[in-house]
Order: sequence, then structure tokens, then C-alpha cells
Amino acid sequence: IKDAGSVACYARERPRTQTDRPGSASAAHRRTEGGWVLMMPAAVGERVLKRGAGAMGPMGGGVFVSEFQRTRMLDAALVVLAEDGYARVTARRVVARAGMSSKTFYDLFEGPEDCFLAVLDRAVDEITPVVLGAYEGQGEWVARVRAGLGALLGFFDREPVLCQVMVVEALRGGPRVLARRVELLRVLGDVVDLGRVGMRAAGELPPLTAEGVVGAAFGVIHTRVSQEPSGSLSALLGPLMATIVLPYKGRAAAAREQRGTRTFS
Repeated sequence: IKDAGSVACYARERPRTQTDRPGSASAAHRRTEGGWVLMMPAAVGERVLKRGAGAMGPMGGGVFVSEFQRTRMLDAALVVLAEDGYARVTARRVVARAGMSSKTFYDLFEGPEDCFLAVLDRAVDEITPVVLGAYEGQGEWVARVRAGLGALLGFFDREPVLCQVMVVEALRGGPRVLARRVELLRVLGDVVDLGRVGMRAAGELPPLTAEGVVGAAFGVIHTRVSQEPSGSLSALLGPLMATIVLPYKGRAAAAREQRGTRTFS
């Protein structure tokens, strides 16, 4: 059965037979992903998501949706978010952009906020290895933070649509999107707060130092992204690093970061 405008086909689950033993060529590989069962029918060779009983669509029952369809819907939602903003994101706009049906949208998502959350999570999955790879490739804390921040700013420069959604539209999202944003910033704050390790006066730093530094950095990025034209975010590396380093390493270290602006690709 084909969805409107889609070349991806639904799959029908069949009873397990003796040939469907673990490791056999005909067995479907399964693993649970947040209420979904990821299946790989060997005969089809296409990843298919089966919505489980705990996460039914509005029509009820198990609903098969191909990964191609989900990706296509998320791509469309990303464009709508960037062009129209979160306030104007509706299922109708997303499916019109994707060339798919409303039924497929609600088979995949509970509503616009759930869709936005999926877009945000996919963006995080895309940017994490870029930033983490740069961060882990360095030795001491200052170099690690500089490399990670440089990779983040470079990614945002290369992917302005993702940057717009992650930095600007995420602040306009619903409670679940805002909660995810807070969670992500907390992770970054934990990384920044590693700067107090080995400090003689580490106990004198207020507990909210890292949260304040990360919030300030993203506030600056938000302001730049909201401007027309926004300019290169990578040019902010030195000033942002000086802001991050100052409370942990002092004025001399901050001055070195301010002078040593570098860009990362």
C-alpha cells in the first residue's frame, strides 16, 4: 500500500515460522525505540518502523511507517519551522510541504510539538558527533572547550536552517521542547564547569557560574542569528571563549582567548 506521493511501501507483519530463527536470513531484526519497533525485513531490505501497542496512531492498532516517510516528514517540518516559525507550524502545513497525508503525520507524531521535538532531536544527533569529536581530540580543558565551541559555531555557519531552528525557534516551542532545550544546556554547563577542576579557589565560584556562562554564550548567538545579515558565527569564537574562560582561569587566560580567535570547519 503506498502513501500519497510516496514511493515507500508499508510492510505487513506475518506469523513467525521455523525459518525465522535468530540470525537467519529471513528473520526481522527488531529493537525498541521509544514506543516504536525498528524492523528490517530481509526480503525487502528497507527499514520500517512499526508503531507498537503503547504508541498507537489515532486509528488504533499497529501502524507501519517506513523510515523514508519519517525522514521526509521531518525534512518538511524543518523547512516550515525555518520559514514560518513554530507558531505557524501545523500538521496541514507540514504534510503539504512533504506531499504526504495527515494520517501519516499522526501515525508518526502526536501533534506539531511532538514533530518539532523529533526535528530537534535529529538535529542534536547530527551535531553531537561533530562537536564531541572536536572536543575529545584535545587535551586540557581550555583547548577542549575551544575546539568544541569552534566546531559548534562552524556547524551553525554551514547549516543556517538547523541553526535557526535550534537557537531561535526552540525558544518558541511548547513545554516539552523548552524542557529539552534546558536539558541540552545543562549538559553543556556540566562540560564548562569542569573548568573548576584543579582551581585553588574553586569553592569560591558560585554554583550557577557554568549555567550563567552557557546562557550568556547562547544569548549572544541568538542575537547574532536574529540579525539580518547575521554574519559568521565562527568570528565569535575568541570573544565567547574569553567569556567562558574568565571565571575559571582568570583575566590573563581570557585575554589570550580574545586575541587568539580561530575558526573551525
